[in-house]
Amino acid sequence: MKQIPFERPSEHYDERLYPIDEQICSLLKQRKDISNDNVKGQLQHLVKEMEND
Repeated sequence: MKQIPFERPSEHYDERLYPIDEQICSLLKQRKDISNDNVKGQLQHLVKEMEND
């Protein structure tokens, strides 16, 4: 898997979010590794559930 470094948006970016964004990216990579790249459908379902909370 090719790892792409996190690039901050060119517009306003709240620097306080950077550590959280790094953790999210790291967790997504771990999830992808554990599931053998089979996460897309599962992840979309989870994100939709979280949007409703």
